[in-house]
Amino acid sequence: MNEPSNCDYLSGKTVLVTGGTGSIGRELVRHILGFGPAVVRVLSRNEFNQYRMAQELEGHKNLRFLLGDVREHDRVMRAVEGVDVIFHAAALKHVPACEYNPFEAVKTNVVGTQNLIEAAIQHSVSRLISISTDKAVSPTNTMGATKLLAERLVLAAALIWAVTMRISGVIPAPVGALAVIVVLVNWRRLRKLSGEAKTNAFAAQRLYKHFLHQAQWRSAVLLAAAIVLLTLLGWSAG
Repeated sequence: MNEPSNCDYLSGKTVLVTGGTGSIGRELVRHILGFGPAVVRVLSRNEFNQYRMAQELEGHKNLRFLLGDVREHDRVMRAVEGVDVIFHAAALKHVPACEYNPFEAVKTNVVGTQNLIEAAIQHSVSRLISISTDKAVSPTNTMGATKLLAERLVLAAALIWAVTMRISGVIPAPVGALAVIVVLVNWRRLRKLSGEAKTNAFAAQRLYKHFLHQAQWRSAVLLAAAIVLLTLLGWSAG
């Protein structure tokens, strides 16, 4: 897969990545930095991972590290001030840990997501892209159930342009692990679209329902977000 070419929504913008030192957030940050953002803010609660990431990316003067937890409403409100685009990757993702500590999963995956939505609305954030999981499909465990509820919260946030993207778990393959990306959008908002914009939005959903090499999904997230957000705004998907 080629690098995304339709990511003007990142250029010159202030971008916040929650869970930005985790496995998904860290790779998104690396890719986002390549599209000329004014500032990339990394919000996470892991001080050591922030230190290590700062060392690895020390040449990027537009990178800011914010210690904090999405569970903390006031901290999230402050972190979102002046932000244009949010990638929400903060979550408790391990199934056994969430089963053993169910309310901790609720506080991070559900309450944390709602805190971010409220902050995005309060500060008029123009784009919110939330990273989810295939375990949110007909969930049979606590982690999947909390991520499904987080998806519903994001898609119901009608005051902001929001999408959620499901990334599957790692699938073994002869040439490396594979991942699957499915794009979800607010259907009520889609019904208000007409003509080409609606066609492009549906096409964008179908476009990413396929297998991707793990090294490719990062670009796919950024490009899929660009296509869906632009079409929801009534612009051409290109």
